[in-house]
Amino acid sequence: MLELERDILGSGFCILDDATVCTARHVLPEEERHVGGQVNVGLPIPDMGGTPDPQSRSLFLPWEASCVAESAEDDLAILHLHGKLPMRAIRNGVEEDARLQPFAIDDQPVPDGEAIAVSGYPLAHPAMVTTTGVIASAWAINPAAPSEVGARHLADVTAAPGSSGAPCYRASDGRLVGVLVGGRTLPGHGGYSGLSVLVPAGRVRNLIAASGL
Repeated sequence: MLELERDILGSGFCILDDATVCTARHVLPEEERHVGGQVNVGLPIPDMGGTPDPQSRSLFLPWEASCVAESAEDDLAILHLHGKLPMRAIRNGVEEDARLQPFAIDDQPVPDGEAIAVSGYPLAHPAMVTTTGVIASAWAINPAAPSEVGARHLADVTAAPGSSGAPCYRASDGRLVGVLVGGRTLPGHGGYSGLSVLVPAGRVRNLIAASGL
């Protein structure tokens, strides 16, 4: 979850390790959308009351981060979390691992109809929301580069403001297949079509390689 002065602006998730976060570039404040830009994030912290999934709770730890890679064309940004991250927490009197787990990136072609899930923080909801659906089309066009067919996926999965930057992953194995960056509107009508736009996970892999991370 990305936040500025406690307003939820979007979502994010760990890649590579627990100090590297991927999100949608447009989630960042406009003046910080560059390498070296400074942003504030909220790290989900473990529930002290016994809920099994520490990332599903509405408790967040304010944290500083900086942008280490970005792509305007793909609407992606990678952040580095500063300082020493919390590693242990006490749950019901038992010490547990509190580190965020990075997603495994699956940059293989994803077929139409593949079952997927998206987890993020839509509509400023303070707890993580997960919706499920399918890949509607793996061969969508990137409006920033119309000749690149397949540079975007369309997903039949619910998205709302705050979902941008959320991970889209295979329902079967949890591997990352894309990053949610928006919703597709109906041409000439302006209304939400019900389809969400994903940047393929391979584009995340490319940004990692290009930035030397």
